Amino acid sequence: MDFLLGFFVGFVWWEWLLFAACVILTGISLNKESGLGFLILMAIGGYFLFNVHLTVGMVVTYIVAGICWLLFKFNRHVHKTIAYYQDLQTNNNRYSKANVRTRIFQDADIDTVFFWFIAWPFSMAGFFCYDFMEMMYTKFVKMVSGHVDKMLEAAGFE
Repeated sequence: MDFLLGFFVGFVWWEWLLFAACVILTGISLNKESGLGFLILMAIGGYFLFNVHLTVGMVVTYIVAGICWLLFKFNRHVHKTIAYYQDLQTNNNRYSKANVRTRIFQDADIDTVFFWFIAWPFSMAGFFCYDFMEMMYTKFVKMVSGHVDKMLEAAGFE
C-alpha cells in the first residue's frame, strides 16, 4: 500500500501538477501576454517530460526559425494593413503615410511581435489554419469573379 501511495503522490501527482503548470503557461503565452512564459514552458517541459537536453545548436536553430517567421508575419501584416487602408481611401477620405505607419506599429505591438518570434510553432499553425485558408479563398473569389463577370456580360447584364 505504501508503494502505491508513494507511486501516486510521487509520479502521477507530479505529472499532473506539471501538466497543469504547462496548461497555465501555454494559456498565458497564447493570450500574447508573455512570450517569455512560452519559452520557459518549452525549456522546462522539454527537459522534464521528454528528457531533451537543449544544446546551443537547438537554441540557435529555434531563434533563427523564429526570426524568419517574424519577418514573414510582419511583412504580411504590413501588406494587409496597407491594403485595408487603400480600400478605405476615397476622394473625401484620405489617409496620410504617417497615419498608416502609426497604425501598422500599433497593431504589431511588442506582445504580438514577441509571440510571432517566441511561439512561432503556434503562430505557424494558426497561419495555416486561418490565414492561409483566407488567402486561398480570396484568390478563389478573384478567379471566379472574372468568370462570373464574363457570364453576366454574355447574358446581357451591365
